[in-house]
Amino acid sequence: MTAIAWHVTSHLVQDRLITPTTAARRLTARTLLGLPDRYGLLAFSVPDNHLHLLLACDRVTAGRGANKAEGGLVKRLQLSVGFERARLRPVESLRHLENALHYIHRQGEHHGSAGDPLGECNTLWDLLGLRVTGHRCIPRVRAALPRLSRADLLRHALVDDLTPGSTLSLLPQAAAAAIARPDLTGRQPDCRAAKAAAIQIVLQQGLSTSFAGSLLRVPLRSAHRLKRTPVPAPLLKAIRLQLGLREAIGAQSSAA
Repeated sequence: MTAIAWHVTSHLVQDRLITPTTAARRLTARTLLGLPDRYGLLAFSVPDNHLHLLLACDRVTAGRGANKAEGGLVKRLQLSVGFERARLRPVESLRHLENALHYIHRQGEHHGSAGDPLGECNTLWDLLGLRVTGHRCIPRVRAALPRLSRADLLRHALVDDLTPGSTLSLLPQAAAAAIARPDLTGRQPDCRAAKAAAIQIVLQQGLSTSFAGSLLRVPLRSAHRLKRTPVPAPLLKAIRLQLGLREAIGAQSSAA
């Protein structure tokens, strides 16, 4: 039977955390979500000392994808050790594919969320609309698993539901998370777009451009320019959902 995908597991040669910081988790996400389309990335997660990938491609291509993912993480995270030989397991049916995708997204729950308190070091954020960096995964997963629902994915989230939030003090963090950046200080196009989106969210709440600029540490002249910048609707949605996620997790912590 020909495999329809491959479940790749790679462990570091030494037992240590791959992503001990928020910056490392977001750089990891950018690295893995940036894999070329030929590898068919459907899902990833990075719990503790190992990596899971779900790749919809042939065996040879999956092996090359695993090598590229491992090499990219070692280089970009400046890891002092490499990975052991990757294990590639064939996925031979749609049921197996769906189970593999859920298994990968359950890794945070299985290993504990202390090392990833917002549950961001996997593709769940991208598939639920919390992050735009992995937008290419969405049509790929829909095509591979057309019966997969949002409710199916929400089972693995840290909150019971995801709704837009409005707490502006959380806005700089939310905007950076939506583009998998540690903050918004960069000059990259996605940083500019996230700042523009955040400013527009502030203005939609009836507050001033001056307030928005101060909140986001953007010069007033730049804030005026950014508020007129067209912003993709998925980015605005992702930032609002990031606000809602943070509000919900904060409420859970207070109630505990």
